[in-house]
Parts: sequence; structure tokens; C-alpha cells
Amino acid sequence: MTEKENLVNMVWRVDENIITVSGIDVSKEEIIKVARSVEKVK
Repeated sequence: MTEKENLVNMVWRVDENIITVSGIDVSKEEIIKVARSVEKVK
């Protein structure tokens, strides 16, 4: 798992209704896509 995925996963757990994520240079859709794929792995 990459550092970005770890960070996304951490933020996703804190707030499933992400609107903005400061410090991550990806769109909301990308964050959700990664977070969902991480959830499937679990």
C-alpha cells in the first residue's frame, strides 16, 4: 500500500463524507475510488 493510499484510508475512516482533503492532489472521485478499493481488500 502506498503512502497516499494509507493517507486516503485514514481520512476515509475519519469522515466517509469527504468533501475536501487538504494536502492530497487528487479529485474527490479518485479519493472515493481508492478508498472503496481499499475497503474491498479488507
